[in-house]
Amino acid sequence: MFKTSKISALHDRKLLVVFGNGFDLDLKLKTSYKDFMISETFKDYRNNSHSMSDSYHRLNLFDYLQERFDGNDKKWIDVEVELREFAKSIDLTKYNNEQTAIDYIEASFNQVRCALNEYLNGIDYSSINIQSTAIEALKAINRGRNCIVYDFNYTDLSRLNTYIGGEPTFKVHYIHGKLQETSIVLGFENIHLRYPSLDFMIKYQSDYYTPSDIRKDLEDAEEVLVFGHTLGCTDHSYFRDFFQRETNHETRKRTPISIVTLDAKSRRLINREINEMTENNAEILNVNYIQTHGNTSPEDIHSFFNALANRITPNIERSILR
Repeated sequence: MFKTSKISALHDRKLLVVFGNGFDLDLKLKTSYKDFMISETFKDYRNNSHSMSDSYHRLNLFDYLQERFDGNDKKWIDVEVELREFAKSIDLTKYNNEQTAIDYIEASFNQVRCALNEYLNGIDYSSINIQSTAIEALKAINRGRNCIVYDFNYTDLSRLNTYIGGEPTFKVHYIHGKLQETSIVLGFENIHLRYPSLDFMIKYQSDYYTPSDIRKDLEDAEEVLVFGHTLGCTDHSYFRDFFQRETNHETRKRTPISIVTLDAKSRRLINREINEMTENNAEILNVNYIQTHGNTSPEDIHSFFNALANRITPNIERSILR
């Protein structure tokens, strides 16, 4: 439930922002894994993938993902979670040559990554919802001079500069790489694998992986804003230390955390993820939920971002604005 912020009016606060796919979806960008799965790009790549060795066709990741997607009644899919489950459960003992099978999977994995990169590069930005909560959030963040954004999306935030009044004041770190450089990172967190040679699916093993300071920046932040990120299992490694510290009575700083999500259902899902990272201590957090399509009114959403902008605006600029 949305609650009126009681955060003290300290200006030029160090704000850390996390953007997930819900941010893109709020803009009406078709960047979800579902959009990718039903795209012509996915279909074309899948058809072309069948030219690979037929004897290993059951290891074709396009077919595997399609099967998982078709088997979901809600036609919803998290590609990275499915890749994780594939890597954990696959049995290669039925294949004559284990290394050949692994080479096949790696080739298929690289093709999925290329397909996703190509699909996202073709996204149409012309129909962006400029009245969205996402745009309002960007405008608020852009008032600060001490903000850091960690973007877990692949889309280019610079494409939105027109809607926030020009070049952003904040620095953006793209956790999963950049589309323009065809360097997107696809995969899951570091886990134990029955076949260690499948570690090319682990994010930090990607040739395009860049070490991130997000853990240190979360520790140093005076306030945290999460917009549209589910905090799902494939990204737990980025957030676990922060949430464990904030739910430990001896180490917690009571860092104000605001989470913008879709509705009550997505709020519960996020709480489950936090509980998994903190041994069921999510209720201890100093957290405020804003639901874009739930019980938070448009007026409350506007008030929240207006207050946020005021908190992070440098004192000298605030005086001029007055």
